[in-house]
Amino acid sequence: MVAHSHDEENALGGHAGRVIVLGAGLAGLSAAYRLKHHHGHDEVIVIEKNSHVGGTASTVTVDGYSFDLTGHALHLGDSMVERFITEDLEMKDELVKVRRKAGILIEDRIVPYPFQYNLGHLTRGLRDKCVIDFLEATYSEGRRSRDSTEQCVSPSFLDYSYSAFGRSITEVFMRPYNRKLWCIDPDDLSTDWMDLVLPKPDLQEILRGAFTVKDHDDTGYNAEFYYPREGGIQHLSEGIGKKIKSLIRLGKEVTDIDMDRKLVKCRDEEYHYDYLVSTIPLKDFMRIARIPCKKGRLSNTITRGFIVVVPSSKAPKYSWIYIPDETKRLYRIGNFSMFSPNISKPGMDVLWLECAVLSDECEELPLFDDILEEMRDCAWLPIEHLKHLATIDIDPSYVVFDRMRNMTLEPVIEECRRKDVIPCGRYGLWSYMSMEQAIKSGFDAADYCMQQ
Repeated sequence: MVAHSHDEENALGGHAGRVIVLGAGLAGLSAAYRLKHHHGHDEVIVIEKNSHVGGTASTVTVDGYSFDLTGHALHLGDSMVERFITEDLEMKDELVKVRRKAGILIEDRIVPYPFQYNLGHLTRGLRDKCVIDFLEATYSEGRRSRDSTEQCVSPSFLDYSYSAFGRSITEVFMRPYNRKLWCIDPDDLSTDWMDLVLPKPDLQEILRGAFTVKDHDDTGYNAEFYYPREGGIQHLSEGIGKKIKSLIRLGKEVTDIDMDRKLVKCRDEEYHYDYLVSTIPLKDFMRIARIPCKKGRLSNTITRGFIVVVPSSKAPKYSWIYIPDETKRLYRIGNFSMFSPNISKPGMDVLWLECAVLSDECEELPLFDDILEEMRDCAWLPIEHLKHLATIDIDPSYVVFDRMRNMTLEPVIEECRRKDVIPCGRYGLWSYMSMEQAIKSGFDAADYCMQQ
């Protein structure tokens, strides 16, 4: 297959020798696809430990119900990725555009997301306090001084939130929710993850939302997203996999990596490479390749998702609901059937209920009965009608952006690249990425191989 004709995507030429790609998630699949179909490079092998492609972008079916490994929404803001999916993969008619409906549970009422732009849904006293604190933070001398002075050290997320949103918005939503999501105190959380999901607040939007009650809010990068018409998010992963089927080796778990000899070993065979593209979790790669952690550490959360079905008439009609209340273990509840009705049975919705702990605290994860007991007083979640379908643990789930992350990450990435190893994807780069960004990361890794 010839390279794309798009001017900005002309094949770069060169010869990368043999490229081994570790992991057949979206990043790994995209890297292999671009090497073969864009650059015309055939010496590519994808090694995947599972019996199927997709990584965390996979779909499971139980008792006739389908569900992803918690919520996966595809945003298409990059023209190159959009052309890849709609034209190269020929999936334009296989995706539907979904309008997000997200909410936040605050004092037994659901406030539309984003919280800061919908303060009018709060009680009058709390609303006024949020607005006054926000204005004080925005116009204080301290804020102007901080904004005008270049900081040598990145602020914590808590510092940023107090400065950008004020104390009340921070304490009601930003601090407790992010503490539950990242499993560390926001005072220890950096701001390196925020660019995509938390833009700077808009003064006019905050004031408008404080005195105008909206039932729905389209603010934010994920106001609309795409989702497969059939088959769950696995359909996207398989769509890429089908185009490079001959390159993929399933059921091959990597047991050893020798970066000096450029050798990858599995239990029953070994592979020599010229370039190695790794999407496997960086912590695992460091262990397998025997890269010492010279300083700092890499942390991550484990997400436990409880998959349940409920009669459609009883289900919360939200794409997802955030739960900042720290007396509850759940931090988010989502409804797969709001993504696509084709993953369920008629008259039933499929929900996911999420909680998390740090990876070294897995014994602290709750059981389903624990969650039922905690949520017994939530009128909008009819626990008596929930049927538990499955429990799934995702490890790693979220990379923790604590103050130690960059200390460890930067020298490891540098050492890998010196030895022709290109980490990419969410876990390979130990970062926060949307699915679109993971695909783009795979493209970048492929281009890097061909530029050398």
